[in-house]
Amino acid sequence: VLLSFFLFNFLFEQPPRPSTEFVYVDVGFGFHVQYTLDEAIHVCKSKEDHLSKRAETLSKKIAETSAMAKVVRDALGQLQDTLLGPV
Repeated sequence: VLLSFFLFNFLFEQPPRPSTEFVYVDVGFGFHVQYTLDEAIHVCKSKEDHLSKRAETLSKKIAETSAMAKVVRDALGQLQDTLLGPV
């Protein structure tokens, strides 16, 4: 059994594994950039920080827009009550 194991390994050599020294990172618009692992981690952290700040900004804008819509809706309701009377 041991001899057949050695013969099997000798006859069927393992294929070479691809190098993991570099990775490809999708940077948008269908482009991929080759980075080392350390560079890729730095790029991903930078992108995460940027997206977090963008999410905070958009959340504030959404809250402002919702508040403005509520003010307009209330004003239209008051105007309707004034012109047509309570419904």
